Amino acid sequence: MDYLNNILDEEALNNIILTNDNELLLKLDTNNIISIINYLKRNNIDYIEDILSLYTDLFILDVNDFIKRFEILKKRYGKNFCVNLAYKLDILESMWEI
Repeated sequence: MDYLNNILDEEALNNIILTNDNELLLKLDTNNIISIINYLKRNNIDYIEDILSLYTDLFILDVNDFIKRFEILKKRYGKNFCVNLAYKLDILESMWEI
């Protein structure tokens, strides 16, 4: 959680703490989060804080598993997926079904 303090404002961090149970919060691994964020940055995702705040549970996925599922979504939704995702973040919920 220390890493989250560095990238999220206090309100976003408090929201994560209030909306997620302790079990999930304890599963968050700083190195894994950093790796996922770096992957998202390489994909020109510039709304990472929104994803992290709204879909914190996805960050407990192992980075390789996250990447595999995200790549499937990219193929499913086409070449503009990363741009369009900003307007339809709830698509990320389907990562749990992949």
